[in-house]
Amino acid sequence: MLTTIIMLSILTMLVLSLLQSVFLYTKVSNQVLAKHKALYQLEAAAYHLIADNYAPACLLTLENPNRIIDFLLHKRGCSFIWEDQRYYYLVDDLGLYPCLQTMSDSEVKSSHHWLITVLSSFPQQAVLQLRIAKSVRAIHCDIEHTRQINMGVISWRYVLR
Repeated sequence: MLTTIIMLSILTMLVLSLLQSVFLYTKVSNQVLAKHKALYQLEAAAYHLIADNYAPACLLTLENPNRIIDFLLHKRGCSFIWEDQRYYYLVDDLGLYPCLQTMSDSEVKSSHHWLITVLSSFPQQAVLQLRIAKSVRAIHCDIEHTRQINMGVISWRYVLR
């Protein structure tokens, strides 16, 4: 009788342990899905901002990317509402890069770069920084220093706060 009670208690503890593991797995899985959804929404908002143009008052020149994030965290940037959510943003004009060249219409062109920083505040503060390259007329560059790059987003940085 005692052996049966001990075996039943051990089996009960094992079942409860497995139930707890399943519960924790479900909880973590839901958190990961929520974070991915928030990232996708932030990315879509950033692409919307790129396509719709931005206010000239929101344009900076050669600012430290970490400082831009601090500006946005203190609500010192421009804002827009997209899909019922408010986003804050700043755009840093990184300038012309004659030696980072792109191919456009079978023609070699230089590139102009911008750093677009977007902050979302709900449900969790998150920052997305995208470095965008667009082609401009070709500017002289030494042949040995040229590199071919793609137009559009060439790098990104995602920061959770």
